Parts: sequence; structure tokens; C-alpha cells
Amino acid sequence: MRRSLIAIIILPSFFFAACQTSAPSLPQEQKEIIQEVTHTYTGTKKNIDIAKSSITFIGKSDIVDHPGSFGTFTAAMNPGSAEPANFEKASVEIAIDIKSIQTDSEWLRGHLLRADFFDAEKYPQASFISTNIVRKDTGSYAITGNLTLKGKTLAATFQALLNDGQLT
Repeated sequence: MRRSLIAIIILPSFFFAACQTSAPSLPQEQKEIIQEVTHTYTGTKKNIDIAKSSITFIGKSDIVDHPGSFGTFTAAMNPGSAEPANFEKASVEIAIDIKSIQTDSEWLRGHLLRADFFDAEKYPQASFISTNIVRKDTGSYAITGNLTLKGKTLAATFQALLNDGQLT
């Protein structure tokens, strides 16, 4: 069975782990980071095709929105040993080079890399490793895993839909 994966990682997890201020939280829909990962799932380990993938986000405020992305990352899908063709038994591993962040503002990029936010010099990599993929109903999955950012690991769960062989 062919399936493509578009993983959605919730940006609040990134900001919660990276930001050490007591600034008010943004609404949920303003904190999404979307990672589009495309590959055919056949029950064997697959390195995600980075040329067809992206990790993007939109940082929103009351004044202006700032789109951004991470240009350097790796991603792989590993089959489960007991049932290698069963997507629910698979795991997803993603590693992101924090210094590859790009935004529409060079000032904002510098701010995000500094110690008061991502602290890219001390913590140059973020990672997500799924721990559980559960089918919720027809075509709907919950993907849970460990998001590590700025030396802290937090559990993160995101919803995914299976449409026409693609998981979004």
C-alpha cells in the first residue's frame, strides 16, 4: 500500500521549549509548523526525500506575521519489526538544523538564533521521534512523539488525515 507522509508538528511545542519569557500564548492556529514529507511507505526504512519536503511556520503577532522555514533537516520513516507494512507500527524520526532557520526579517532570524530563544550555538539541533501512531477513525491518525528543543524533551501529538494515499 502506498502512502505519503506530511507531518504536522505543532509550533507551540517549539516555542514552549525555546522561549524562556512569560509572554502571553498565541492562539493555537497561529502556532503551527508544517512539515511536508513525501515518500512511499512500503514497510521498509525510508529516508524522506528532502528535495520534495519542507518545514515551514508562520510567527504571528498583533502587528505583523512572519513566515519562516528550516532549510536543513533529515527525516526517516522506520517500519515496525512485528508488522513492517503496518503504518501504525512505524516510527518517524526528524532532525532539524536550527541554524538553517530563515524568515522574512534578518533581524528576526538573528533574534530567534540567540540564547533568549533557540540558543542555536548551544543547541544546534531539534528533533522529533514518534513513539505512537494511532488510527482514530477512517483516515484519521494521532501521531505522538518526543520533541527535543533547546535541551528539553516534551511530548507532542499532532493529528494527521489519510486522503488519497497521503497523510497530512
